[in-house]
Amino acid sequence: MKDMARWTPTAGTPQGAVISPLLANLYLHPLDLLMEQSGWRMVRYADDFVILCRTEDEARAALRQVAAWVTANGLTLHQDKTRVGDSRQPGQEPAPDLIRGFEFLGYRFEAGRRLVRKKSLKALKSLPSRRRGTR
Repeated sequence: MKDMARWTPTAGTPQGAVISPLLANLYLHPLDLLMEQSGWRMVRYADDFVILCRTEDEARAALRQVAAWVTANGLTLHQDKTRVGDSRQPGQEPAPDLIRGFEFLGYRFEAGRRLVRKKSLKALKSLPSRRRGTR
């Protein structure tokens, strides 16, 4: 509600809604199974996911399969967040049609390492510190 006016959603769930992660887990479970049956390892948290592949060709095949499943189920992939990346490569500058490294759930994966994402670190440092009192 805003200014005591009712809002009736026409599609999806509001960003940050309590029910959103539960609905994502229920709705995307068949995609989990499809990726497993296809031999790919998918790491998913609610509606954010990464598919781990051995080669760029496998990654592109997995992306095609996910895109087809998503379309068939009335969903869409986020254009700015959907890409093929190589976490074995250092740096953030894009190679021809291949992103070096990627960010997922507050971390940056590149050069075979997992680093805390700069934005996440900045947010953590901006929190007020909690000091334990002495007795």
